[in-house]
Amino acid sequence: FMQMTSSSWGDLKAVSDVDRVLKGLKADGTKTRAHRTLVHGDYKAENVLFDGDMQRCAAYDFQYTGEGLGVRDVAYMFASSVHDTSALQFNMDDDLLRYYHDKLLQELRRHGKSAAANTYSFEVMVAQYELCLVDYLRFIAGWGMWGNVRWLRERCKRILPRLRDVIQVARSGW
Repeated sequence: FMQMTSSSWGDLKAVSDVDRVLKGLKADGTKTRAHRTLVHGDYKAENVLFDGDMQRCAAYDFQYTGEGLGVRDVAYMFASSVHDTSALQFNMDDDLLRYYHDKLLQELRRHGKSAAANTYSFEVMVAQYELCLVDYLRFIAGWGMWGNVRWLRERCKRILPRLRDVIQVARSGW
């Protein structure tokens, strides 16, 4: 993991801040509820079933379910289950994230959560998504590499040099 960035102690501190942001901890140590939701925690293709005509699906295997950033499940799905890099290699995840963000805001408003929708900008969501990717790479580096590893490594190489800025944007919606 550290081979992808310089090995200064400042860089290590920024990487440790990723975990704090993903846990919803503000710089002062208090916890925010902003952008927090119930997450599956292991959202990958192997944990989603589809009916015969691909019109309905259901998730299962909820052993890692808990509170977190909803975009974490999106990041894990992209990194673990999209094996065809042609779908993601040209930053096409940006288009998919825009679609996800638009649908999320629609559903929040439909369910009377306009205040939450109004504070969750696309930029904040993308920053949180990028932190989730970095965290996922950290996890699989210690657990075993699987999924779309080449894409994930390349994506994280582009995130790490600007990690402090990404953290700041991710927290800006709080």
